[in-house]
Amino acid sequence: MLYGATAMMGFGVAIMQPALPALVRAWVPAHVGLGTAVSTNGMVIGATLGSALSIPFVLPWVGESWRLDLVLWSALTGLIAILFAAVSPRAVSADPDLMSAAKRWWPDWKSPLTWLLGLAFGSTNALYYGTNAFLPDHLVAHGRPDLVGAALAWLNGSQLIASCILLVAADWLHRRAWPYLVFGPLTVAGLLVMVLGDGGWIVLAAAVVGFAAAVPFVLLLALPPALSAPGEVHRTAAGMFTISYTCAVIVPGPERRRLGRQRRRMDRLRAARPLRHRLHGARRRAQPPSRAPRPAHDRVRPAPVRRHDGTAHARGAQPRLGRHPGPPCGSP
Repeated sequence: MLYGATAMMGFGVAIMQPALPALVRAWVPAHVGLGTAVSTNGMVIGATLGSALSIPFVLPWVGESWRLDLVLWSALTGLIAILFAAVSPRAVSADPDLMSAAKRWWPDWKSPLTWLLGLAFGSTNALYYGTNAFLPDHLVAHGRPDLVGAALAWLNGSQLIASCILLVAADWLHRRAWPYLVFGPLTVAGLLVMVLGDGGWIVLAAAVVGFAAAVPFVLLLALPPALSAPGEVHRTAAGMFTISYTCAVIVPGPERRRLGRQRRRMDRLRAARPLRHRLHGARRRAQPPSRAPRPAHDRVRPAPVRRHDGTAHARGAQPRLGRHPGPPCGSP
Protein backbone atom coordinates (compact mmCIF):
# COMPACT_ATOMS: atom_id res chain seq x y z
CA MET A 1 0.00 0.00 0.00
CA LEU A 2 2.84 2.36 0.81
CA TYR A 3 4.47 1.69 -2.56
CA GLY A 4 1.16 2.28 -4.31
CA ALA A 5 0.64 5.58 -2.51
CA THR A 6 4.17 6.65 -3.41
CA ALA A 7 3.52 5.85 -7.07
CA MET A 8 0.29 7.87 -7.00
CA MET A 9 2.15 10.79 -5.46
CA GLY A 10 4.75 10.55 -8.22
CA PHE A 11 2.01 10.69 -10.86
CA GLY A 12 0.62 13.81 -9.20
CA VAL A 13 4.01 15.50 -9.20
CA ALA A 14 4.54 14.53 -12.85
CA ILE A 15 1.25 16.24 -13.78
CA MET A 16 1.73 19.32 -11.60
CA GLN A 17 5.27 20.31 -12.61
CA PRO A 18 4.71 20.62 -16.39
CA ALA A 19 1.47 22.52 -15.67
CA LEU A 20 3.18 25.23 -13.62
CA PRO A 21 5.14 26.85 -16.51
CA ALA A 22 1.96 26.89 -18.59
CA LEU A 23 0.07 28.60 -15.75
CA VAL A 24 2.84 31.17 -15.37
CA ARG A 25 2.64 31.97 -19.08
CA ALA A 26 -1.16 32.29 -18.90
CA TRP A 27 -1.43 34.27 -15.65
CA VAL A 28 1.64 36.56 -15.58
CA PRO A 29 3.00 36.79 -19.14
CA ALA A 30 4.74 40.10 -18.41
CA HIS A 31 6.61 38.74 -15.35
CA VAL A 32 7.54 35.18 -16.22
CA GLY A 33 10.71 35.24 -14.11
CA LEU A 34 8.93 36.53 -11.01
CA GLY A 35 6.03 34.08 -11.42
CA THR A 36 8.44 31.15 -11.77
CA ALA A 37 10.42 32.29 -8.72
CA VAL A 38 7.23 32.49 -6.63
CA SER A 39 6.03 29.02 -7.66
CA THR A 40 9.49 27.50 -7.15
CA ASN A 41 9.78 29.20 -3.78
CA GLY A 42 6.51 27.57 -2.77
CA MET A 43 7.79 24.13 -3.82
CA VAL A 44 11.05 24.59 -1.91
CA ILE A 45 9.28 25.83 1.22
CA GLY A 46 6.84 22.93 1.10
CA ALA A 47 9.62 20.35 0.69
CA THR A 48 11.67 21.96 3.48
CA LEU A 49 8.86 22.38 6.01
CA GLY A 50 7.60 18.83 5.54
CA SER A 51 10.94 17.30 6.49
CA ALA A 52 11.83 19.93 9.10
CA LEU A 53 8.56 19.86 11.09
CA SER A 54 7.65 16.17 10.97
CA ILE A 55 10.14 14.77 13.49
CA PRO A 56 10.22 17.50 16.17
CA PHE A 57 6.55 18.61 16.08
CA VAL A 58 4.11 16.54 14.00
CA LEU A 59 5.16 13.04 15.03
CA PRO A 60 4.98 13.74 18.81
CA TRP A 61 1.57 15.35 18.25
CA VAL A 62 0.17 12.28 16.46
CA GLY A 63 1.67 9.74 18.86
CA GLU A 64 4.77 8.88 16.80
CA SER A 65 2.60 7.35 14.06
CA TRP A 66 4.10 7.86 10.62
CA ARG A 67 0.77 6.89 9.05
CA LEU A 68 -1.05 9.73 10.81
CA ASP A 69 1.82 12.03 9.86
CA LEU A 70 1.27 11.22 6.18
CA VAL A 71 -2.49 11.65 6.58
CA LEU A 72 -2.01 15.08 8.13
CA TRP A 73 0.27 16.36 5.39
CA SER A 74 -2.00 14.87 2.72
CA ALA A 75 -5.01 16.63 4.24
CA LEU A 76 -3.12 19.92 4.12
CA THR A 77 -2.31 19.30 0.45
CA GLY A 78 -5.97 18.58 -0.24
CA LEU A 79 -7.00 21.89 1.38
CA ILE A 80 -4.49 23.74 -0.79
CA ALA A 81 -5.91 22.04 -3.90
CA ILE A 82 -9.45 23.11 -2.94
CA LEU A 83 -8.29 26.69 -2.34
CA PHE A 84 -6.44 26.68 -5.67
CA ALA A 85 -9.55 25.53 -7.54
CA ALA A 86 -11.68 28.16 -5.82
CA VAL A 87 -9.60 31.31 -6.28
CA SER A 88 -7.37 30.65 -9.32
CA PRO A 89 -8.05 32.90 -12.34
CA ARG A 90 -9.74 31.45 -15.36
CA ALA A 91 -7.50 31.79 -18.41
CA VAL A 92 -9.76 31.08 -21.39
CA SER A 93 -8.52 31.71 -24.92
CA ALA A 94 -10.89 32.24 -27.81
CA ASP A 95 -8.24 31.49 -30.43
CA PRO A 96 -9.11 28.11 -32.03
CA ASP A 97 -5.47 27.49 -32.98
CA LEU A 98 -4.40 27.84 -29.34
CA MET A 99 -7.25 25.61 -28.23
CA SER A 100 -6.21 22.86 -30.63
CA ALA A 101 -2.55 23.23 -29.67
CA ALA A 102 -3.44 22.93 -25.99
CA LYS A 103 -5.03 19.54 -26.63
CA ARG A 104 -1.71 18.08 -27.84
CA TRP A 105 0.01 16.76 -24.75
CA TRP A 106 2.82 14.48 -26.04
CA PRO A 107 6.23 16.26 -26.00
CA ASP A 108 7.82 17.20 -29.31
CA TRP A 109 10.95 15.05 -29.20
CA LYS A 110 12.17 16.47 -32.50
CA SER A 111 12.40 19.98 -31.10
CA PRO A 112 15.98 21.11 -30.28
CA LEU A 113 14.57 23.42 -27.61
CA THR A 114 13.14 20.46 -25.68
CA TRP A 115 16.49 18.66 -25.63
CA LEU A 116 18.51 21.78 -24.85
CA LEU A 117 16.34 22.70 -21.88
CA GLY A 118 16.09 19.08 -20.75
CA LEU A 119 19.84 18.46 -20.72
CA ALA A 120 20.57 21.80 -19.04
CA PHE A 121 17.94 21.21 -16.37
CA GLY A 122 19.08 17.59 -16.05
CA SER A 123 22.66 18.70 -15.34
CA THR A 124 21.45 20.87 -12.47
CA ASN A 125 19.23 18.13 -11.09
CA ALA A 126 21.96 15.50 -11.39
CA LEU A 127 24.37 17.67 -9.40
CA TYR A 128 21.83 18.40 -6.68
CA TYR A 129 20.27 14.95 -6.30
CA GLY A 130 23.63 13.27 -6.73
CA THR A 131 25.07 15.37 -3.91
CA ASN A 132 22.14 14.47 -1.64
CA ALA A 133 22.73 10.78 -2.33
CA PHE A 134 26.53 10.95 -2.19
CA LEU A 135 27.13 13.18 0.84
CA PRO A 136 25.90 10.94 3.73
CA ASP A 137 27.78 7.85 2.49
CA HIS A 138 30.88 9.93 1.82
CA LEU A 139 30.93 11.32 5.36
CA VAL A 140 30.26 7.94 6.99
CA ALA A 141 32.93 6.22 4.89
CA HIS A 142 35.49 8.82 5.98
CA GLY A 143 34.64 8.58 9.66
CA ARG A 144 32.60 11.81 10.00
CA PRO A 145 28.99 10.71 10.60
CA ASP A 146 28.61 13.63 13.01
CA LEU A 147 28.56 16.04 10.03
CA VAL A 148 25.74 14.34 8.09
CA GLY A 149 22.90 16.33 9.68
CA ALA A 150 24.59 19.72 9.39
CA ALA A 151 25.78 19.13 5.82
CA LEU A 152 22.35 18.03 4.56
CA ALA A 153 20.65 20.90 6.40
CA TRP A 154 22.87 23.48 4.72
CA LEU A 155 22.67 21.75 1.35
CA ASN A 156 18.88 21.96 1.30
CA GLY A 157 18.41 25.09 3.40
CA SER A 158 20.65 27.20 1.18
CA GLN A 159 18.25 26.51 -1.68
CA LEU A 160 15.55 28.34 0.25
CA ILE A 161 17.90 31.32 0.72
CA ALA A 162 18.62 31.44 -3.02
CA SER A 163 14.94 31.14 -3.87
CA CYS A 164 14.05 34.07 -1.58
CA ILE A 165 16.76 36.22 -3.17
CA LEU A 166 15.45 35.37 -6.63
CA LEU A 167 12.04 36.74 -5.66
CA VAL A 168 13.65 40.17 -5.98
CA ALA A 169 16.15 39.53 -8.80
CA ALA A 170 14.32 36.99 -10.99
CA ASP A 171 13.08 39.46 -13.63
CA TRP A 172 16.55 41.02 -13.85
CA LEU A 173 18.33 37.64 -14.25
CA HIS A 174 15.74 36.14 -16.57
CA ARG A 175 17.09 35.18 -20.04
CA ARG A 176 20.68 36.23 -19.23
CA ALA A 177 23.63 33.93 -19.84
CA TRP A 178 26.06 34.98 -17.11
CA PRO A 179 24.19 33.32 -14.17
CA TYR A 180 24.73 29.92 -15.81
CA LEU A 181 28.39 30.70 -16.50
CA VAL A 182 28.96 31.73 -12.86
CA PHE A 183 26.85 29.38 -10.78
CA GLY A 184 27.51 26.25 -12.85
CA PRO A 185 31.30 26.23 -12.26
CA LEU A 186 30.67 27.36 -8.66
CA THR A 187 28.63 24.19 -8.08
CA VAL A 188 31.44 22.02 -9.48
CA ALA A 189 34.00 23.85 -7.30
CA GLY A 190 31.86 23.19 -4.23
CA LEU A 191 31.74 19.49 -5.08
CA LEU A 192 35.55 19.36 -5.35
CA VAL A 193 35.94 21.02 -1.94
CA MET A 194 33.40 18.58 -0.54
CA VAL A 195 35.38 15.59 -1.81
CA LEU A 196 38.86 16.86 -0.97
CA GLY A 197 38.11 18.83 2.21
CA ASP A 198 37.39 17.82 5.77
CA GLY A 199 35.47 19.04 8.78
CA GLY A 200 33.77 22.41 8.48
CA TRP A 201 34.90 22.79 4.87
CA ILE A 202 32.49 20.02 3.86
CA VAL A 203 29.55 21.81 5.50
CA LEU A 204 30.54 25.10 3.85
CA ALA A 205 30.89 23.39 0.47
CA ALA A 206 27.45 21.79 0.90
CA ALA A 207 25.92 25.25 1.46
CA VAL A 208 27.67 26.58 -1.65
CA VAL A 209 26.47 23.66 -3.77
CA GLY A 210 22.87 24.06 -2.61
CA PHE A 211 22.85 27.82 -3.25
CA ALA A 212 24.65 27.62 -6.59
CA ALA A 213 22.43 24.80 -7.90
CA ALA A 214 19.22 26.63 -6.94
CA VAL A 215 19.88 29.68 -9.13
CA PRO A 216 19.95 27.89 -12.54
CA PHE A 217 17.17 25.60 -11.28
CA VAL A 218 14.77 28.54 -10.95
CA LEU A 219 15.97 30.34 -14.07
CA LEU A 220 15.66 27.24 -16.25
CA LEU A 221 12.09 26.70 -15.06
CA ALA A 222 11.26 30.15 -16.41
CA LEU A 223 12.53 29.39 -19.93
CA PRO A 224 9.72 27.11 -21.28
CA PRO A 225 7.02 29.80 -20.87
CA ALA A 226 9.37 32.42 -22.32
CA LEU A 227 10.75 30.48 -25.31
CA SER A 228 7.91 28.13 -26.31
CA ALA A 229 5.33 28.93 -28.94
CA PRO A 230 1.80 29.80 -27.76
CA GLY A 231 -0.02 26.64 -26.72
CA GLU A 232 3.23 24.60 -26.62
CA VAL A 233 4.46 25.48 -23.14
CA HIS A 234 3.12 22.35 -21.47
CA ARG A 235 4.63 20.07 -24.14
CA THR A 236 8.06 21.72 -23.88
CA ALA A 237 7.95 21.60 -20.08
CA ALA A 238 6.88 17.94 -20.09
CA GLY A 239 9.76 16.99 -22.38
CA MET A 240 12.21 19.04 -20.31
CA PHE A 241 11.16 17.38 -17.05
CA THR A 242 11.27 13.90 -18.60
CA ILE A 243 14.83 14.34 -19.86
CA SER A 244 16.05 16.12 -16.74
CA TYR A 245 14.76 13.59 -14.21
CA THR A 246 16.11 10.75 -16.33
CA CYS A 247 19.55 12.37 -16.03
CA ALA A 248 19.03 12.94 -12.30
CA VAL A 249 18.33 9.22 -11.75
CA ILE A 250 20.95 7.72 -14.09
CA VAL A 251 23.96 9.93 -13.41
CA PRO A 252 24.27 9.48 -9.58
CA GLY A 253 23.56 5.73 -9.78
CA PRO A 254 27.10 4.37 -10.43
CA GLU A 255 28.63 6.65 -7.80
CA ARG A 256 26.02 5.62 -5.25
CA ARG A 257 26.71 1.93 -5.94
CA ARG A 258 30.47 2.49 -5.63
CA LEU A 259 30.03 4.25 -2.29
CA GLY A 260 27.73 1.47 -1.14
CA ARG A 261 30.38 -1.15 -1.90
CA GLN A 262 33.01 0.95 -0.13
CA ARG A 263 30.78 1.36 2.91
CA ARG A 264 30.08 -2.38 3.12
CA ARG A 265 33.81 -3.09 2.83
CA MET A 266 34.54 -0.66 5.68
CA ASP A 267 31.80 -2.25 7.79
CA ARG A 268 33.32 -5.70 7.27
CA LEU A 269 36.79 -4.44 8.21
CA ARG A 270 35.41 -2.68 11.27
CA ALA A 271 33.55 -5.82 12.36
CA ALA A 272 36.67 -8.00 11.92
CA ARG A 273 38.97 -5.65 13.86
CA PRO A 274 38.24 -7.10 17.37
CA LEU A 275 38.82 -10.65 16.08
CA ARG A 276 42.19 -9.64 14.62
CA HIS A 277 43.18 -8.08 17.95
CA ARG A 278 42.22 -11.24 19.86
CA LEU A 279 44.14 -13.49 17.45
CA HIS A 280 47.20 -11.26 17.66
CA GLY A 281 47.08 -11.31 21.47
CA ALA A 282 46.73 -15.11 21.58
CA ARG A 283 49.67 -15.51 19.18
CA ARG A 284 51.88 -13.30 21.34
CA ARG A 285 50.96 -15.21 24.50
CA ALA A 286 51.74 -18.56 22.82
CA GLN A 287 55.28 -17.53 21.80
CA PRO A 288 58.09 -17.98 24.43
CA PRO A 289 59.71 -14.76 25.53
CA SER A 290 62.86 -14.09 23.58
CA ARG A 291 65.98 -12.67 25.20
CA ALA A 292 67.41 -9.92 23.14
CA PRO A 293 71.23 -9.75 22.91
CA ARG A 294 72.80 -7.14 25.09
CA PRO A 295 74.40 -4.19 23.34
CA ALA A 296 78.15 -4.21 22.99
CA HIS A 297 78.64 -1.16 25.20
CA ASP A 298 76.76 -2.88 28.07
CA ARG A 299 78.96 -5.99 28.09
CA VAL A 300 81.42 -6.05 31.06
CA ARG A 301 84.82 -7.53 30.33
CA PRO A 302 86.53 -9.38 33.17
CA ALA A 303 89.35 -7.39 34.72
CA PRO A 304 92.85 -8.81 34.03
CA VAL A 305 94.68 -10.33 37.02
CA ARG A 306 98.42 -10.65 37.59
CA ARG A 307 99.89 -14.15 37.79
CA HIS A 308 102.74 -15.05 40.10
CA ASP A 309 105.06 -15.12 37.07
CA GLY A 310 104.21 -11.55 36.16
CA THR A 311 101.99 -12.32 33.13
CA ALA A 312 98.44 -10.97 32.90
CA HIS A 313 95.40 -12.90 31.78
CA ALA A 314 91.65 -12.49 31.97
CA ARG A 315 89.85 -13.77 35.00
CA GLY A 316 88.32 -17.14 34.33
CA ALA A 317 90.45 -17.83 31.23
CA GLN A 318 91.87 -21.32 30.99
CA PRO A 319 95.54 -21.74 29.94
CA ARG A 320 96.24 -23.47 26.69
CA LEU A 321 97.98 -26.88 26.75
CA GLY A 322 101.68 -26.76 25.98
CA ARG A 323 101.84 -23.01 26.31
CA HIS A 324 101.56 -22.70 30.10
CA PRO A 325 105.02 -21.88 31.58
CA GLY A 326 106.09 -24.31 34.31
CA PRO A 327 108.21 -23.53 37.37
CA PRO A 328 111.84 -22.41 36.71
CA CYS A 329 114.53 -25.04 36.66
CA GLY A 330 116.14 -25.75 39.99
CA SER A 331 113.18 -24.56 41.99
CA PRO A 332 112.18 -26.85 44.88
